[in-house]
Amino acid sequence: MTQRQRLFVGGAWVEPDDGHYEVVDPATEQTVGWAPEASRKQVHAAAAAARDAFGPWSRKAPEERAAVLARAADVMQRNLVPYADLARAESGATTGTARGMQVGVAVARFRRYARVEPAERPLPPQINEAGPFGGAAVLGALAVRQPVGVVTCITSYPQRGVYDRLVSRLSGYARHLTVGDPRERATVVGPVIASAHRDRVESYVRLGRKEGARLVAGGERPPCERGFYVAPTLLADCTPDMRVVREEIFGPVVVVVPFDDEEEGVALANDSDYGLIDYVWSGDVARAFRVARRLRVGGVGVNTVGRNMEAPFGGFKRSGVGRDVGSYALHAYSELQAIVWPG
Repeated sequence: MTQRQRLFVGGAWVEPDDGHYEVVDPATEQTVGWAPEASRKQVHAAAAAARDAFGPWSRKAPEERAAVLARAADVMQRNLVPYADLARAESGATTGTARGMQVGVAVARFRRYARVEPAERPLPPQINEAGPFGGAAVLGALAVRQPVGVVTCITSYPQRGVYDRLVSRLSGYARHLTVGDPRERATVVGPVIASAHRDRVESYVRLGRKEGARLVAGGERPPCERGFYVAPTLLADCTPDMRVVREEIFGPVVVVVPFDDEEEGVALANDSDYGLIDYVWSGDVARAFRVARRLRVGGVGVNTVGRNMEAPFGGFKRSGVGRDVGSYALHAYSELQAIVWPG
């Protein structure tokens, strides 16, 4: 798919004022498309069109809006394979990831939000005693949700008693991960998004070694003819002050920092500018849940990396604002309005 795409503004397809930019497949380094580059004027026009549509769209019955989302899900479902191929070619994701986590999840999300949820929630009546401003009364109330308008590096902290064993197992696992063409079924690790990003990830690995980390696995470029590949890399003997520990690398790199006891482990995990997801692994489930509640992150997996697609997803600190998934995702697109009346 190498045709030049247009912009959709105000219900019509228009040519981009600033031309197109090349989209490169990070696995093959071949051009797979040309994306439109909007001008400032076109960006403002698109925002104005969305603002104009907000009034009539928000007044439509929830069932009508839900039907639009359901039709969008149907279109994506019918085209799942070609859409996933495009997602893979653009991002370098493996075929399984593109089909399941990118297009597949998009279909599921559209279907989820095509389910109509109540916009109004009755509140318990309140009895107000007589006072200077009037007699006794029973007041009913509704909370109404109104539309608001237009709107990977992993750090591992193992306890010191299992540190050597964990590093050894992580090293063996990293060495057995298949790196290569994301179209191949056996591939586990595809390329990073661009040549410049590969350079950035590799510079972090060099920095980590300079800071005193021990390179246990990876660190070299895989022997691929083309593509922006980085070998799965493991850095051990890291300390909390290292940049490879404190900054987000967004590449196939794991850094390992040991701790002695629960208090130190929690302190290390919370001593971060970021707080999206933590994982707690323990044979003592009650202890794992106790630790999970102390972590300043938006989500915690206890002995799992799985996701519940109704649980809120989002981060603390510099890992984002608001929540996605389930009913919680609707909060970003609406505001609560109180309606009160005498009973």
